Amino acid sequence: MTGITIAIAAIPEGLPATVTIALALAVSRMMKHGALVNRLHSVETLGCASVICSDKTGTIMENRMTVTHISTGGESFAVTGTGLQIAGGFQQNGVAVNPTAKSVLRELLICGTLCSIAEIHMEQPAKSQRNRSCRTDSGSWTATGDPTEVAILVAAEKGGISRERLLRQHPVQSIEPFDSETCRMSVTVANGSENITYWKGAADQILSLCHFTYTGEKIVPLTVSHQKEIQSQMLNYSDQALRVLAFAKQEQNGDGIFLGLVGMLDPPRAAAKAAIRTCAKAHIRTIMITGDHKNTAVAIAKQAGLLRGKKAMTGDELDAHTDTQLDACLDEYTVFARVNPANKQRLIKAYRRKGEIVAMTGDGVNDAPALK
Repeated sequence: MTGITIAIAAIPEGLPATVTIALALAVSRMMKHGALVNRLHSVETLGCASVICSDKTGTIMENRMTVTHISTGGESFAVTGTGLQIAGGFQQNGVAVNPTAKSVLRELLICGTLCSIAEIHMEQPAKSQRNRSCRTDSGSWTATGDPTEVAILVAAEKGGISRERLLRQHPVQSIEPFDSETCRMSVTVANGSENITYWKGAADQILSLCHFTYTGEKIVPLTVSHQKEIQSQMLNYSDQALRVLAFAKQEQNGDGIFLGLVGMLDPPRAAAKAAIRTCAKAHIRTIMITGDHKNTAVAIAKQAGLLRGKKAMTGDELDAHTDTQLDACLDEYTVFARVNPANKQRLIKAYRRKGEIVAMTGDGVNDAPALK
């Protein structure tokens, strides 16, 4: 009884009010920086954070995609212009090319345009005409939808392919939205009296659906040699910190035909790079968790300054670890690639088991379980 009495007497009765006021003032200061706090006590928890798990797209990266490279039919093309700029075109070995003269390139752009639910619009009517190899219009597009799909639509417009015109010619019959488990989406459109299904997604997933590919303008069986060439090109793009998507189509009652790869550039946020440095000085570790290819994730982690001599692990490698094994090696990694929503949630729990105070950032549906 004496001990309890002394303990109660030792706590100033104004302490709870003082703590509440201090937290409220902290929330007010954070509001001025655009940070909305739902619960006061979360400010104290955030101040104790020792690990920040961050999604890549839209968080570490700007999420302003630009198609810069396309590989199709055994040929490679560069795409000029950045972001939503209308001006731009296609080049091969530094020489401007007309995309309409390359049937395989045109087919890939048609696939990317139809396999999308994003939209782009021109703010003003074009003041200049499109020549055979590029658009010379000034100004920018306005866009709604996923930035990845928007980037593909912009590239298609540079190639003279209009989404509105295509949809009139090929009405959509059905859509399977992108699924983080299968890493692909598909759309089926009418083509006269028959249907065509177009796919876009991770290269390894799209390749598994295909039995044919293009060599030049010819459709040929997809051999092991072709697959190695495609995977080599994919790794080449990934090593350049490009996000890589693959495209394919399936004509009615036919086998899948691989169309090609698209490499997209998404620059790191300058503010994110500075924040990662600040966190490192405060002994807070930043962990990147992304659904992108491992090589892409590692290249971006180097640019953002968060690899710091550590390693990268894929979702499949993560699944192969038991919780005990994961806990033992967790500190060796700062990048987790090709992960699904369940993987992200498991990583959060693993860090918490090690006694870490964990913050999670992300703006995608696949981040929801980990955020919760």
